[in-house]
Amino acid sequence: MKGKLINFFVVFLCTCLALAIIFVFFVTFYYNDGFTYDTWVNGVYCTGKSIDEVNDKLKQDFDVDYVTITSNYHDEEKIYLNSIDAKVDYKKALLDIKRKQNSFGWIKKLFSYGADNLTIKPKVSFNETKLDKEVSSLGVVKDYSEDVPQILEIRYSPDEGYYLFDGTNEELNKKDVIKAIEDAFENDFKVSLDDSLFKERKPSKEMIETKKVWDDALKFFDLGLVYDMGKEKISIDKPILSKFIIFDEKTGDFVRTEDNGFYIDDGKALEYIDGLCDLYDTYQKPRVITTHLGEEKTINKSTYGTKLNKKAEEAYFLQALKERKREVHVPAYLYEGYVRGLDDIGDTLIEVDLTRQLLYYIENGEVKMTCDVVTGKPSAGRATPEMVTYVNRKRRKTVLRGEDYASFVEYWIAIYSTTIGLHDASWQKEFGGERYLTHGSRGCINMRLNDVKTLYDIVEVGLPVLVYK
Repeated sequence: MKGKLINFFVVFLCTCLALAIIFVFFVTFYYNDGFTYDTWVNGVYCTGKSIDEVNDKLKQDFDVDYVTITSNYHDEEKIYLNSIDAKVDYKKALLDIKRKQNSFGWIKKLFSYGADNLTIKPKVSFNETKLDKEVSSLGVVKDYSEDVPQILEIRYSPDEGYYLFDGTNEELNKKDVIKAIEDAFENDFKVSLDDSLFKERKPSKEMIETKKVWDDALKFFDLGLVYDMGKEKISIDKPILSKFIIFDEKTGDFVRTEDNGFYIDDGKALEYIDGLCDLYDTYQKPRVITTHLGEEKTINKSTYGTKLNKKAEEAYFLQALKERKREVHVPAYLYEGYVRGLDDIGDTLIEVDLTRQLLYYIENGEVKMTCDVVTGKPSAGRATPEMVTYVNRKRRKTVLRGEDYASFVEYWIAIYSTTIGLHDASWQKEFGGERYLTHGSRGCINMRLNDVKTLYDIVEVGLPVLVYK
């Protein structure tokens, strides 16, 4: 009985072993024509599948429509794959994977962790003639072709003056672009044209000569003369100097003097300096002012302003150009405002508001003093006029005289010749409001003694005064 039992187990074990061997060989045979157990390629499950089956699936999943071309010289461009009859195929890469797999390898993978997650690139075939045509139509290729004319010439614009127009560019070989695209087919279908592919082109003799002329011009434009107009500093630079010289397109050079210097048209130079003088000429001219309250006023009467000595500046400017002076020049003035610059009134001044009957002393844009006043009586024909004027003199303890009066005042601040000024008025019982309509002055600005004393001590001769309604 015991012997029979042993024989049974022996037969059973042999049978199981035989079945196991048959199973192993069966599975191995199964994987012989397909990929082995737990193989993934580009996210596709390949176990047991043939190369053709996986290839078809990968081609089906391929979703790239174009190759992009970028560079530092041009905007991004695209070449669509269907325009060059591009086709993808993974057979070669899949065959390499299959060759590396052992048919019996599935047994080992049963007892190991992790699947074969593989990534492969397709082989791209295309129509070379069509690719050549597409590359030829790329903007970056056309713009940097050897056939693009090279332009290097001296031009003029009103704002910039003479300048060198450089239409030269580098050269890009079309074959290098095609090679870069073919390389991209084996990677991520993105082409970045390296700067080294853009080769510098050899300049022509004409371009070399133009560059020499321009180098001479740059030396001429480097004058170093600056007009100090106050807040504004005007450099006599290239845009300005370009107004005084002439470029001869026939010779490709500027008009030169006998010693090969740059010819300066005196007439145009004088035209410029006269225009500069006129720009800053405000003396006795109507003004549009903005009060400290932000109100815009137009005042026609003016005894204040700036006027340059035009004749002196004409002579200086021509001489400075010829001697190529490098200096900061303060112009000569016939009349000079309290401050220099286009805004020659500045932010320190006196304002007299005839409507509100108020005087303001403003220092550096801040109102430091406000007081009531009494101005000229309109009904008597002695209204204080609107004007842009200035403090032209200061007097202590003086007598104001007219045809029918003589009035002693402690403080006198004249603002319009000797006839209109700011002064104390002991005879005025009240100030401000509508007092001027009934008890107005003969044109002066009447002030309280303490107010005019304070003002007298802080204002300087020449200080601008705005009188407005």
